[in-house]
Amino acid sequence: MGRPCSDDSLYSDYYPEIVAAELEFSEDETERYKTMPIPKRPSFANATDGKPSAAAFPAPKTQGTTPLLPKTEQTVDGWGDCKRGHFIGLHGTGGAGKSTLAAMLPGRTLFIDLEGSLKIIRPKLEAMGLLANIAPKFLKYDSKAPAAAWNDLMAFLSSDVAKGYDNIVIDSFTRAQEWAAQNCIESIPGDSATIRKSLEQWMYGKGAQLVFDKFAPIYPLIDDICDAGANVLAIAHSEPTRFTNADGGDYWQNQPRLVQGEKGKAPGRSTFLEKTDHLLYLAADVSVEKGKAKGGMTRTLYTGGIATMMAKSRTVQGCAFEVPNWDEADGALFDWSQIIH
Repeated sequence: MGRPCSDDSLYSDYYPEIVAAELEFSEDETERYKTMPIPKRPSFANATDGKPSAAAFPAPKTQGTTPLLPKTEQTVDGWGDCKRGHFIGLHGTGGAGKSTLAAMLPGRTLFIDLEGSLKIIRPKLEAMGLLANIAPKFLKYDSKAPAAAWNDLMAFLSSDVAKGYDNIVIDSFTRAQEWAAQNCIESIPGDSATIRKSLEQWMYGKGAQLVFDKFAPIYPLIDDICDAGANVLAIAHSEPTRFTNADGGDYWQNQPRLVQGEKGKAPGRSTFLEKTDHLLYLAADVSVEKGKAKGGMTRTLYTGGIATMMAKSRTVQGCAFEVPNWDEADGALFDWSQIIH
């Protein structure tokens, strides 16, 4: 600890704050502080060029050292490990034929119906010879237990749902997110610790973020299904949305009806676009004659390339495919192999 301090200059070097306050102490108190032990000075015995050597400042001792992990051999994966199903998003206006088009996927299809549309189009699917390849799963919303529907869907997707099927269809993603929103309303306290009855009752736009966070875990489950080799097709309804164009004037674009907050918050539509391998837009063709819109019997499936609709594809960019009329007498089916290679 060093010797007692009797040198005022040495004492003032180590305890300047006490020296500065000595006028407030009595002589006895001052003498007592001067007997405080002096810290050891670092040894400059091996100093060179007026600078202390590294030995004068030894590294602090630690309680223990963590042993280095043994190096493991790193390898690369072969192309044989790259088999994976496609994640397909399909959106369009109501009645465009999204569910019917999804039922045309080749192979065995597990059709998760959240809206009851499969029961309505069953006669058409039967006439087209598609019922044998479709296994329906009907999930319903119970108004007496509003939070349960979302939990039921997540539990079903978490199970070994992909085993034995080539495709999983979710009809629809829009309805699934509505169930997630209802789950938030029923299970998450609001700003005043009371249960809310509407997302608008959360202040500062927190409602949209809560729904986005609640809905986001569905994507890892879809990844697991795709990793197992099955395709996942998520149907969404479409709505015109003002698109902010960084390169020029803004314009209206048909986008999936999913939650999308302002200023980059709760990016539901953006996440859907990023996560999917293909985001397809199905349009019922409309012609304009003498200023009046006239609907036709043809449909077109877009994979991008048109500013008025949100669409993309990792295999066929910017293409438009004519979709068969689906007349029972015709029997023509859409060839999904044009997109799913």
